[in-house]
Amino acid sequence: MVDGETVTAGADGVFARYRVGSGGDEPLRASLTLVRPPGPAPEPATGVLGRASAPADKYYDTMAAEYRVDVPEDLPEGAVLRLHWSGDTGRAHVGETLVADQFFSGRAWDIGRLPAGAALRVRVLPLHADARVHVPLEAAEAARSAVVTRAEWILGRVRAVRAG
Repeated sequence: MVDGETVTAGADGVFARYRVGSGGDEPLRASLTLVRPPGPAPEPATGVLGRASAPADKYYDTMAAEYRVDVPEDLPEGAVLRLHWSGDTGRAHVGETLVADQFFSGRAWDIGRLPAGAALRVRVLPLHADARVHVPLEAAEAARSAVVTRAEWILGRVRAVRAG
């Protein structure tokens, strides 16, 4: 542990949950800037046996919404960027290097191990209405948009271990 961190424990059925943090559980708001709004959703791509395939790389350069997130110079080690987003797929780059990608599931997207002082470029594609992919029912309509609604830094960590 690092000086100033606290550990709290709690039971959750057969698991014990331990939270390691440096104080409050409140996330820190991240700097999020819309660089380019989304274009229309690309036509669905299918591969072998008509199964859905990931969108082609070219669509991230032309149709994806693009956001910039500035990584603070003094970000504590182990901090995670949490994006609240919707769309079909997303990619995150530092410079020209792909550092994370994600298919939309209705959940937040966590990205860790970002270099201090970096500018993160996040691109999100909307889901085409005819795409044959599984998205949880409660998130299906949101996937047709391509938006990051909130970005925050998570400084505490939760670990779950089987009790006993």
